[in-house]
Formats: sequence, structure tokens, C-alpha cells
Amino acid sequence: MNELSDFYLTRFKEKVSSGTKANNTLKCISTAKGKLKDFLKYQYRAYEISLKDSNVSFISNFEHFLTTKHGLSNNSAMKYIRILKRIIKFGVEQNWIVGNPFAQFRCSYIEPQLDRLTMDEVMILY
Repeated sequence: MNELSDFYLTRFKEKVSSGTKANNTLKCISTAKGKLKDFLKYQYRAYEISLKDSNVSFISNFEHFLTTKHGLSNNSAMKYIRILKRIIKFGVEQNWIVGNPFAQFRCSYIEPQLDRLTMDEVMILY
């Protein structure tokens, strides 16, 4: 899986260099790759896992790891999972893997509770 994520990252860097993709997105992908490495080390005591060994339980365990061990909120964890799913989809497109083992996993986002300013508060800031 690390080889695929490295290849994906290299291709994405080329797109950033050509101006077709954003550098901030590249940073998010690099961060997601680091979190995936932490997960592999924690869960499997390994630095690499075969693509054929990845399945829905893998991504479910990754989500659990992100929320419990890294202390991320649900929405932040889903952001990194979405990146991982994109990398795996890329692997399918490049014929590195036959099918997408994460296709069944659905990212669930929780609408954040936002406090709105009253007009009086806006005027105080103004």
C-alpha cells in the first residue's frame, strides 16, 4: 500500500508543479499518508500491507484509530479516509488491484453546530 501511496503522491506533486492541483491538497495527502503509516505500525506492527489484504474492516479500523488514538473528530477522520479511498481508486484505475475493497465504506459527516452572530454582536465588531 505504501508503494501505491508513494506513486499517487508523486503523480499529484507533478500536477501541483503544473498548476492543475493545489499545494494545500498535496499537504493533506502527505498528512494522510503519515497517519496511514502510524496506523499500520500500530495495528499490524508493520510498515507495509499488501493491497490484497485491505478490506472494509481495514478502513473501519483505520477510522477507529484516527478517532481514538489520534483524537480526531469524525469529520477530520472522514477527510483522511476519503483521501485513502481516492488512492485505492487510483490503484484500481492503474490495474494495481482488481477491485476497490473500500467501495462499500461510506464516509459519514456530521454537520457542525455553528453559532451565528447577532446583529448587535456584528455591530460591536464593526
